[in-house]
Amino acid sequence: MSDKFQTPTQLQEKKALEELNLHSLPTQVELQKMIEELVSQMETQFEDVASQINKKMEDMDTRITELEKGIGNLLDQASTEVDQ
Repeated sequence: MSDKFQTPTQLQEKKALEELNLHSLPTQVELQKMIEELVSQMETQFEDVASQINKKMEDMDTRITELEKGIGNLLDQASTEVDQ
């Protein structure tokens, strides 16, 4: 069917299918599989981001602990110098 005999809705569907590299509308099973794959990809990406955030928080915790120790040492030195 040529484009000039298609309704606007049919033209929109054709354009959407072309953008998705599909030749026809997916069946319910195909659509379900596509959605499951998308959800799986999103879960993987979420887990990766969560892991990166946790690692950065652990690194920050280590740095803060070292900073607290350093400040404690400086305070100890300062109080020792004042006492002398």
